Order: sequence, then structure tokens, then C-alpha cells
Amino acid sequence: MMKKIFLYLFLLLIIGLFGCQKADLSQVENLRENKIGIIGHGGLGFLSPQVNLPSNTFEGITKAVEGYGVEGVELDVQLSRDGKLILYHDSRLQTLTDCFGCIYQFDLEELETCKYLRGFNTQHFNDQRLVSLDKIIERYMDRDPKPYIFLDLKTSPDCPHTFEYSNFLDSFAISLQELFERYNCQDWLIIESADFSFLKKIQNTTPEVKLSFFTLLDDSAIQLAAENDFFGLSANFEGVNRALVQKAHAENLFVTLGILKIRRDAIEMIEMSPDFIYTDNIPLLQEILN
Repeated sequence: MMKKIFLYLFLLLIIGLFGCQKADLSQVENLRENKIGIIGHGGLGFLSPQVNLPSNTFEGITKAVEGYGVEGVELDVQLSRDGKLILYHDSRLQTLTDCFGCIYQFDLEELETCKYLRGFNTQHFNDQRLVSLDKIIERYMDRDPKPYIFLDLKTSPDCPHTFEYSNFLDSFAISLQELFERYNCQDWLIIESADFSFLKKIQNTTPEVKLSFFTLLDDSAIQLAAENDFFGLSANFEGVNRALVQKAHAENLFVTLGILKIRRDAIEMIEMSPDFIYTDNIPLLQEILN
């Protein structure tokens, strides 16, 4: 009995110690006047016991921006058959929705009927469906300040297809170009991709757009991004250190790190002084930074 009580008290002590961990915000030095921007991963965050709205949905995005007041959101963008930009993470529709196939096999009108089905806290969501990027931009066109919207471009077709891949990428780039021309949103939309050549294609068609190269953060990536006049670099925080972030800042490159779920990771990332952090746990990061 005494052993059980001792073990219980020991666990409470450990939880308390980790729960009380704080970050030294006075040491943060970045390109945003030493303030780290909180970016909701997929909107409100990806599904967990604390998040019961699907990622990339209108409801999740608006709750993050308007409910929690985050500085921005990271959204997954795919291209429909009719050249529209739609928000969805997975390669195949059936993994998350009641539709089957891939985004590029359907027109936007068909995709907007696809309904999200499963989650941690509910067997069936109420009525969350796929949404176009246009609807999110239109939501915040007149907002001041506007949220940063990081666009993670999904450019690798998964389902069988008959089109030439180069033509698919050309269509993707054209759709993005038309989006920026339609909304004049280059100040608050940031294009993110691990495909360097595709980022260059976008830069050639829309030179004013902000580009963030998702890659391992090292000296060569910093040099490559600086030489090509990119907005910044995005990376998973494993393997990153404060010195590398400082090198990127010295080249006027904004650094985005992710993905945050727990307090220990949050503190480790904050101490590296990035400009933005992607998080699946918005309240936790807000509590640490505020």
C-alpha cells in the first residue's frame, strides 16, 4: 500500500515539475520584434482528445483565428480537376471523408459535398465538409489585422492518373497565380513546399509571393533560400538549434518550426527563437508565451 502511495506521489511530482516548466521569453530574438507567432496546424490543430474538429475545415480555421486569436493557420492545399484550390490533408478522400478517390479526380462542386466522418471525440462530425481556399481568404479579406495563412502545397498525385505531371504542376502554379491576382493577398499568404523546383516555378509566375522552403534546416538550406530571395524556411524542430535559426535570421529569413503537441517541445522550440511555431495545442502555446 505504501509503495502505491509513494509511486502515486512521485508521478504527481513529475507531472507537476513538467507542468511548471517555463520558457525564458527575454531570450527570444527573431525578425518579428522578438514575438513568436502562433500558427494553428491545419487550423485548430490535428485531431486529438483536445481537438474534435477536423483539420482544414471552415469551422476549425475560424475557431482558431476568431476564437483563440492565433496569428495564423497552416492549411493543406490541393488542386481539383477544374483547377480550384481546395483544403485537404490526406492523399485519398476515403481516409477522412465519405467520398472516394483523390482531389484532382473531381470538380470543386463535387468535392464540397464530401463530409468528414471520424474523430477522437465523436463517431460522426456534425456537418464539416471540404472547403475551398477562396472561402477562407474571403472570410478574412476585410479583417485587420489579417491572419497569416501558410499554404502547404500537396503536389504529389496518388491515385491513378492520365495527365502529364508537368502539366499538373503548371495548372497548380497558374491557379495560385490567379488566386493572388484575384485577392491581392501576397502580404498575408505564404506558400510552403518541400519541392524547391515548384517553389521556383511559382516565383517565376508570381514574383511578389512569400515562399517558405520546407526542408532540413542546415547551412546549405539557409544559403539556398537566401540566394533565391525566399521569405523563409520551415522545418520540423528535431535537429534544429538556436545557432542555425540565428544564421537564417542573419540572412533575413523567417523561420517556422513545428509541430508542437507537448510543453517540453514548446519550450525547446521557443528557446531556438523562431518567428512562427506550428501547433496542435493552441492553448498550451498561448499559456507559455503569454
